[in-house]
Amino acid sequence: MSAAREWVAGVLSGVYEPEPAEGIVEWAERTLKVPATENEEWADRYWSSSVTPYVRHLMAWVKQPGKGEYHVKKSSQVGFTMALLIVICWMIVHRSGQMAYAIDSLKEANNISKTRLKKWILKNELLERMGENEDDLNNLTYYLSGMTVYMIGAHSAGAWANKSLVLCILEELDKHNLIDGEGSTVGLARERLKRPKNAKLITTSTPGGEGDEDNDEINDQDSQITIEHARGSCDVLDLPCPHCETMAPLEWENFRYDTKEFRDLDSTLNLQLVAQFAYFACQNCGGKIEEKHKFEMLQKVEHRSTNPNPAPGVVSLYIWDAYSNFVTFGQLALERISAEGNLIELARFMRGRRAMNFLMKGGGVSDDELLELRKPYRRGTMPACDFLFYAMSVDVQEDGEYFKATKGVYDVHGDFWVVDWDTLITLDEVVEFADVPLEIDGKEVRVQCGLIDEGNGKDTVAVREFCMLDESERWFPVKGRGKTQIDKSITESDHDTQFGNGITFHINDPHHKWSLLQSLRRKHYSEKKQKKIPKTHLPIDVDEDAEFLKELKNEIPLWVKNPYGKGEWKWKKRGTNDWWDTLKYLRAQWEIVSPTIFAEILADPEKKKILEAQLEARRLLERETEAA
Repeated sequence: MSAAREWVAGVLSGVYEPEPAEGIVEWAERTLKVPATENEEWADRYWSSSVTPYVRHLMAWVKQPGKGEYHVKKSSQVGFTMALLIVICWMIVHRSGQMAYAIDSLKEANNISKTRLKKWILKNELLERMGENEDDLNNLTYYLSGMTVYMIGAHSAGAWANKSLVLCILEELDKHNLIDGEGSTVGLARERLKRPKNAKLITTSTPGGEGDEDNDEINDQDSQITIEHARGSCDVLDLPCPHCETMAPLEWENFRYDTKEFRDLDSTLNLQLVAQFAYFACQNCGGKIEEKHKFEMLQKVEHRSTNPNPAPGVVSLYIWDAYSNFVTFGQLALERISAEGNLIELARFMRGRRAMNFLMKGGGVSDDELLELRKPYRRGTMPACDFLFYAMSVDVQEDGEYFKATKGVYDVHGDFWVVDWDTLITLDEVVEFADVPLEIDGKEVRVQCGLIDEGNGKDTVAVREFCMLDESERWFPVKGRGKTQIDKSITESDHDTQFGNGITFHINDPHHKWSLLQSLRRKHYSEKKQKKIPKTHLPIDVDEDAEFLKELKNEIPLWVKNPYGKGEWKWKKRGTNDWWDTLKYLRAQWEIVSPTIFAEILADPEKKKILEAQLEARRLLERETEAA
């Protein structure tokens, strides 16, 4: 079919096609069986909207006459992709015209076509009913009588040319790059939907722009789904309380999983209780809304618009995984607990589970900010504190010709006190520096654990062998890795030396850089956020070493865009940053060492009692500070 004929077919389809009386939901529930590749538990059963009843609204909207847009700011497991595939199946049977399904890459479009959409069509013999055959289904284009379905990689400008569409679906919108010389895929889709009378645009995405857990502040130009959602009706989903029947949405502020009822006598969270009994408190009667209530509540779900002035014809919806029958309340709670203190996991949770934007604030550290971290103790000394362990990190310079080392104390609250730093010539001097006694509360302590950067050159073998030969067993090699190399904040790998097998710790560089930057710039965050960020303290005379302070300012996160307009954080060095690196490795040691030490403390009744008293004293001080 020529481009002109395709265009004419697209225009006419929205004018003359009569509407079937039956709704899409009703048609799908009596017609479509679920392919095994979609869901093994439901294989060969008829699809039912009871599992995801909130998609009924979208399916009813598709049949409404007139142009329109429907934007879904969603979490990762709410079943909208399956619903959209069912809409396409219905369109293939009941409508004529051209449709496009676009996702972030051609590879993913091909995967959706081959492993999902085709399976629905073939499983349910839709082609046979229409007098078509399987040969009409190419991987990326389905040529059917009166209907062409395009599966598109959203980055390709040519894929959008000469198409007049009756339906366009843009999935994972915030992963779509801008197209050089063309703009956004939303803009291109609107151009393709101008002529057909009943043309519809549907977008869905987990938010990928930058925002904040406390206030969902965003950089609008980087989160397309947030922009489109804000233009529309901004629907929320109200559910009836099982106790008082008040209709209200499931909101994070009413989610209970870390209150006293989930804690043991020592105030430690009991994860088994959390997994089984996490619940929402009804905002009206306070009753417990538990996992067992969810399915029946969802059958009575109602959409409620919260935007008093939406753009005409634009519906938008916010939905997160609390509404999903594929995710339990307990799972959500455990994932949030696990993500605490880990920026990578927290960002994944906020975007993937809560469908919210997540902010990492950029900008380097200033002199004033560093000087505000000073406390009344001098370099080489340590004031009284709730001591946990004494640590040190070493950055190797110029292929092992000299070393920069920083040491400091962690207290039981996760706050870090910088004690001293020095430039050393040999690894023997590193040991001597670590063994200088430090007096805390009348007791002498020496460095108990240390990480040494193993580098990339000839010093790697020397560092590994030094760590293996050290009789104190307190030294380990460390290496920074990019976020594309390791997904966790810290991993381990084995290595061989002539003295035996050892372990190298690999730290996720971006994660620990953000962690360090947050601790140095705590005042830039809300009071609620500050409570979650460990403090870094500097000695009162730190300003006597201008070079040390200067190097702490030489790592800067910048928000940069690639040639396609997609933004991401890049860390830029504006000078020597060795002392910054030592503090970064020290920040990583909290994650490596503290779990073991806390386990030993909790196993000793006397030490456990002291720890509880220290933590309670800190909480009391915080409450008094808040009251003041």
